[in-house]
Amino acid sequence: MEVKIIAYILVGIFLGPVVSIAITPIFCLLRKIFFVPFIRENLRKEAIRKGHVIEASLQKSYNAAEPDTEFGNVGTMEDIGVYHYQYNGKTYKYRAITSKGLSSKITLYYIKNPRRATVACDLGNWETPWFRFYLIISLVSAIAIVIVGVTIG
Repeated sequence: MEVKIIAYILVGIFLGPVVSIAITPIFCLLRKIFFVPFIRENLRKEAIRKGHVIEASLQKSYNAAEPDTEFGNVGTMEDIGVYHYQYNGKTYKYRAITSKGLSSKITLYYIKNPRRATVACDLGNWETPWFRFYLIISLVSAIAIVIVGVTIG
């Protein structure tokens, strides 16, 4: 009996990370769809509290175009703006697409990485702790494989 349990533990240790490769992207997508919209205001308050608020200025703007084989490129009602901001001496870019018109300055927020700064309504979508979720899901799936193997076997 002990040999079977050790065998299931080894199978769980090896299959947990493999199963997690498939589960982690699905989990992160579902998290962004169903969970992040409810905590977005708290993320914005946390970014303000930590001082992770950046002012970006418009450097370049142009009209988005859709390729059309018959008439060439056709303009759309959307404008694309490239904003630049600086943090600790490094210059970063933020690209915005809008149909409401572009302002000369926008406020960007980030949680941990200034490179991932974004507007308040999109906060939480670009800073996903993939590796942490991968490790947690690997551990949970390894434990589940061991438990299922022991109860079935």
